[in-house]
Amino acid sequence: MKEISLLNLIKTKRAISSSTNISYKDVKFDSSIFGGMSNKTYLFKTPDKKYAVHISTKGYDLFLKRETELDCLDKLKELDNIQKPVYLSEKLRIFEYIDGDSMNKIKYQDYYKEISDSFHKLHDSKKLFKEDYKPFEFIEMNMKLLNIEFDELFVKSYEVLKMNQEFLESRPVVPCHNDLQPSNLVLNDDKVYILDFEFAKNNDYLFDLASFGNLDFNDSLNIIKIYKPDYTELELKALKLWRIAINCIWYLIAMKKKELGYDKPLKMDFREVALFFLNHNTDIINSL
Repeated sequence: MKEISLLNLIKTKRAISSSTNISYKDVKFDSSIFGGMSNKTYLFKTPDKKYAVHISTKGYDLFLKRETELDCLDKLKELDNIQKPVYLSEKLRIFEYIDGDSMNKIKYQDYYKEISDSFHKLHDSKKLFKEDYKPFEFIEMNMKLLNIEFDELFVKSYEVLKMNQEFLESRPVVPCHNDLQPSNLVLNDDKVYILDFEFAKNNDYLFDLASFGNLDFNDSLNIIKIYKPDYTELELKALKLWRIAINCIWYLIAMKKKELGYDKPLKMDFREVALFFLNHNTDIINSL
């Protein structure tokens, strides 16, 4: 039980009980799940269901707004491949747990078609969200939050992005997740569910395809062949540029986490995380 504080345990049990009409005593803590950059994640259960519980970590509000996530989830409530929310507040978010295999723990390359179909459901949904993601604004905002000398490769990457800003910002936008990495995808009975919409806003669909390459950019290069077999050279260029942008974004977020002193409590070397993403930009820049 030491993984979750008593206060958060009580808050979660109350929230699940009041949102589902299940007795407070029947809501049980199950286990901790690996947390992300802005949450600690836990599993709770009742006699009939399981729930994924996300508790916001310090500094989450530097990178995202919970009310935007709420709007996105409301717009997508008719989709059958989205994890359904049970309770949402600024610091506590509870969702129905989806049994299945997290894509980052299986050979997800065998399921490119199912992944592509799930992405299409999201991007082809007709309701735009109330906000656009605006990657350049997001990068520049996070640059201002940091008190560091940026790595040389980050400076070079940012220069490449700025040279192509007009091209990238001229592309049409659709409802996007903006963090469609394999760890946010769950396979259940040959169907791929999408989790964690905290970064969701309108954006170029190619940004989502680029996000899918978080573990290996070849995944992005492969998924576009299925998602849009007739893609153009310009679309391929945009895909590569967005991957550079995503690597820059995660570099900045990880460096801020380092600055905030999150290495010890989250048991991660955030400088190492930052460089993991940033260093992938060399090959992509050379391929442009």
